[in-house]
Amino acid sequence: MSVDAGSVRLPSDRYFHAGMALVMLLTVFVGFAPTFYLRPAFGGPPATPLVHLHGILFSAWMLLFLTQTLLIAHGNKALHRRLGIVGAMLALALLVVGVMTAVTAARIGHAPPGVDAVRFLAIPLTTILVFAATVGTAIHLRRRSDFHKRLMLVATIGILTPAIARMLLHSGFGAAAPPLGLLLTDLFFVPCLIVDKLRYGRIHPAFLWGIGLLMLSQIGRLLVMRTDAWLSIATWLIR
Repeated sequence: MSVDAGSVRLPSDRYFHAGMALVMLLTVFVGFAPTFYLRPAFGGPPATPLVHLHGILFSAWMLLFLTQTLLIAHGNKALHRRLGIVGAMLALALLVVGVMTAVTAARIGHAPPGVDAVRFLAIPLTTILVFAATVGTAIHLRRRSDFHKRLMLVATIGILTPAIARMLLHSGFGAAAPPLGLLLTDLFFVPCLIVDKLRYGRIHPAFLWGIGLLMLSQIGRLLVMRTDAWLSIATWLIR
């Protein structure tokens, strides 16, 4: 029996984005609970000031993203635009602190078990750079809300990988956690594509380009980190 897409009752875009934001916020909390949010309860090692700053900025982004989607859901576009300025500055801070945190982690040899820390640097650095590129494009297209909201969603999904990979590490996946974390991150795009297809009969170009860029970068970073050229670059970066 076929189903007419027009007869399927779907939540409005506003509430869909807010729902996705809430799920992503919970994902981040669960992923980083043992090492950041609930670290004392899990007996984890103390975090450095840089890691604390990175965690605070990352958490602030997730909370701001949820707030922004809720403001749009309730029609408060004026406050949404004002907070957008905060979001742009926060994204820039995340870029700078994220790179510093990734480089510092590689310098001290912090990486998933069985993975060379210097080579692994390709994964967090690419995650941060693709986030910055996607958010920057979304800000540039802020007057085209259909592009803006989808690119912001893609950008935020893209930085879920560290939280998902940590869930896998805590579950004993070891060296398989990074590539599997990238794959599981992509599952968050499935409802986005389904809702677009059912509501509009097609997938919006912002999703096609944004998700395409992210997935190509995922494949690229896994290939690049194995090369001698990247090892030379990463070794120079952590000096």
